[in-house]
Amino acid sequence: MQKNQFTFNIQTHDFWPVYHAIHECYPIGIQRGEDLTYFNYPGIQALDRRVVETIHHENDFYKSWLEFENRLAEHYNLEVRGTTYGQAPSVSADLMIEKIELEGFSKVKKISIAISLVGQFFTIYGIDESTVVEPVLDSYDRNYHSINAVTASPHQEFRQYFEQLKSMIEERYEGYRFIPFFVNDFIIKGLQVRYLDHEECTVFQALFNQSLDNAPSGTIRGDRYYGHEEWKVEGGESKFFFVK
Repeated sequence: MQKNQFTFNIQTHDFWPVYHAIHECYPIGIQRGEDLTYFNYPGIQALDRRVVETIHHENDFYKSWLEFENRLAEHYNLEVRGTTYGQAPSVSADLMIEKIELEGFSKVKKISIAISLVGQFFTIYGIDESTVVEPVLDSYDRNYHSINAVTASPHQEFRQYFEQLKSMIEERYEGYRFIPFFVNDFIIKGLQVRYLDHEECTVFQALFNQSLDNAPSGTIRGDRYYGHEEWKVEGGESKFFFVK
């Protein structure tokens, strides 16, 4: 993923709710590996409890999410794979649109969704990925996985799925807001997340998970700024909204 510092034109857009939600949960400027200060931050402790109660103890929010996964599988008559990771602050799943398997090679087209536990936010993006499998005598096969393309908006073959999923999520999770892809790319200086040993972390990693860590920046399809209109301030112009 391409990374830019968290910055935006305050005259046209208001992304402060994203920053404030992250700042509430993470001790920005305090490194996680130095001492126990990071882990004693009240926001981190509250987020940890939320993750444990939701994912590990499977509270009502998580049960509702599993019901939503089943609803998607029935609606599309496609496989839905749960991808919720026990340490990351989100619930997530992949809608498997297409899978091609040959000897020693597989190709997958899927659309990924995630609902944040940090704040009322969600993300959607399409993935094209491939895996080369190399047999190893008397051992496990070697898998060489690659993300070939990430689709950031309703684009070409992903359009219908993307638009429908966005509407379905907004209906089920009232008040939750779609994070534009370019905002997911932002890094916040001094931000580190508990579940990753990274010197700098993105908004995506803070809100959702690490599933895009291995996505090359040149593989983004569609409109990275899709959804930014929903974050416009009253009377704000959409042109030149992003300060580089």
